[in-house]
Amino acid sequence: MTKTIVKHCIFVRALPPTVWSQVSNLRSWAAWNSTFKTVEFKGHAAVGARGRFYLASGPATPFEIIGLHAEKFIQLEAPLLWLGITMEFRIVEITEGSVLTYELSCSGRAAALCARMLKRLLAPGAQSSIARLKACLEKQSADQEMEKSAQPSVQSAAHKTRVNQPKNPSAARRA
Repeated sequence: MTKTIVKHCIFVRALPPTVWSQVSNLRSWAAWNSTFKTVEFKGHAAVGARGRFYLASGPATPFEIIGLHAEKFIQLEAPLLWLGITMEFRIVEITEGSVLTYELSCSGRAAALCARMLKRLLAPGAQSSIARLKACLEKQSADQEMEKSAQPSVQSAAHKTRVNQPKNPSAARRA
């Protein structure tokens, strides 16, 4: 039996590749997720890859990526006592951004009872972590847009410099 503990769905002014770059970079999670002190993970995100969450308050927890589709979703599973905890991020592109859904669920014989208790403990932290992730993504997206808009002006300035230079440098020296 699987029970949802927390589910958040937010609009982010960032396209799926930008969202994916944060969500799939597990080592960066501690920057926006207050639940984690650090995340130990080697290599790239792939099904079967394993790592360890070092919780801000609590024990280190091993995890495994159990589902992944680039720029669409990533799903991790971590054992917690006699439960299986599943964390999932889903990304859907919409006009001018993405919808990001975060779901934390548990499975096991005591899932129904534990889901209620874990919701009280984890819901506030999950909500603030998702808000920080959204802010991080929107800043990253805005920075990317500024870089794109700055590039044509640099190219046009270089083009103007070339246009104003004489075509025959030796003729310019004679004048």
